[in-house]
Amino acid sequence: MLKRLILILLAMGLIITGMCPYRALAVQQPPQRQVVIFAVEGLDPGDIDPALTPCMWKMTQAGAIGLLNTPSAGLRNTVNTYCTISAGKPALAANDARLNFAARESYNCELAGDIFTRNTGAAPDSNNIIISSIAAITRNNQERNLAQPGRLGDQIHSLGCRTAFIGNSDLPGYYSRAGALLLMDSRGIVDAGAIDDNLSQTSSVMGLATNYQKLVREAVKHKHEVLLVEFGDLYRLDNAGTLFSKPVMSRERKHILKSIDKAMAQIVQNKGLNRTCWYIISPSTSNAAEERGELLTPLIIVKPGFHGILSGISTRRAGIVASLVVSDSILNCLDNNLPESIAANNNPDQLSYIKSLNQRLVFDYVNQAWFMTVVSALIVLMLFLIFYFTFKQKYRTLSKFLMGFVAAVPLSLLLISFNIVNKVSLAAAFLICTALISLLSMYFAKRFKSNLLLPIFLATAICIALDLILGLGMLERSMMSYRIMRGSRYYGLGNEYMGVFISAALGFSAIFLNNAYSAWRRFGVIVFL
Repeated sequence: MLKRLILILLAMGLIITGMCPYRALAVQQPPQRQVVIFAVEGLDPGDIDPALTPCMWKMTQAGAIGLLNTPSAGLRNTVNTYCTISAGKPALAANDARLNFAARESYNCELAGDIFTRNTGAAPDSNNIIISSIAAITRNNQERNLAQPGRLGDQIHSLGCRTAFIGNSDLPGYYSRAGALLLMDSRGIVDAGAIDDNLSQTSSVMGLATNYQKLVREAVKHKHEVLLVEFGDLYRLDNAGTLFSKPVMSRERKHILKSIDKAMAQIVQNKGLNRTCWYIISPSTSNAAEERGELLTPLIIVKPGFHGILSGISTRRAGIVASLVVSDSILNCLDNNLPESIAANNNPDQLSYIKSLNQRLVFDYVNQAWFMTVVSALIVLMLFLIFYFTFKQKYRTLSKFLMGFVAAVPLSLLLISFNIVNKVSLAAAFLICTALISLLSMYFAKRFKSNLLLPIFLATAICIALDLILGLGMLERSMMSYRIMRGSRYYGLGNEYMGVFISAALGFSAIFLNNAYSAWRRFGVIVFL
């Protein structure tokens, strides 16, 4: 009996063993794609050009491009942007957040890894990259109840993947390795990389410059699942920019862009464009672009299913992506079961679309303050004249025109929200459109013997409702509405036009019922509201 039992168990074991290869095949996961992030501080949307930067341009054609909005919990700068991407929520860095090292590097006659262990209690491996200010970064965010930077690195590790950081933006006598902030885990550690001064060489222009041959070799060598390559020469040029004339600055900038693009092309060629998920991220604009009010930076993504124009789940607007959602998109490359936070919509000429969008957003951002101040002053002046003419009982026609003009301002700013990027054209379009609405309202009021404000209020409420329902885009482009670069709102009605919408609806209803009260008018107002 015992022998039979043993034979049965052996037979069952053989059957199970024979099934094991198929079971192993069933649970085997497909190989993970490597994610390569090119971080180029100071890259502007206008820098991407088929003649100047052919590799970047080809990547926009193979993938998708958008404008990255980089607000954080503090100043709009590189280190805060990286910490915000790392946390997935608005976050802060620290004063010395660029001061990062390989654990085996020597700093102040001591190994950086030993200093890190003494300050944090965590012992890094010799091949790790350490964030020297992680304690200050953690404290800054905890004191303000903000998210903890390092979430992206922690989640990459939870998927069984590793991180690597290549490159630096070092200046003579100053270490600058900000890109490590994006990939660090909550301990302040990046798994591996090469960031020391071996990747730099002396430069007669900036003091230090990137050794692109060594940078490419290191980037090609590392096979970690998530690799960030930092190109620091544009940052170096901006730091030395006050020393140069504009022609020299322009010449050097073009030379640097060509060198960066060539290095990118070599890395892409080695790793294969279609075998890797590619991200080109600019955490902040150049100094010249910032002075012009150009605060949005280019974001290029090349991954399966991405073609055309990028948009994020938090913006819902073609061409605009918030830095908060970049980390989830990177994680999706490593595990397709994780949600994708960025989408792409087809567009035959995505680069022209992005440059045009950026031009319009910059124009609105730079000119909104003075324009709305002038409009507000004009309204106050007209209200004073209306009061004066009414009190003196003269110029009734002019008084009605001015009253209609004041009431028509929100509607006019909504209707002229097309692509105007010239101050004179904007002012002329506003005055002409507002005057025409006022004159038309006077005509209809006289023709149908109604109140002057009735057609203006009705038209305002209907136009806002139609824009919301049909997605016409007038609200998001109006000078009276929200500004994208401030990051407070990307879609929807907004506080300004919510007040206009309610006021116009209530104003129309009150005047409509006051003219002649009846059951059908009351029913019409109920339906309208």
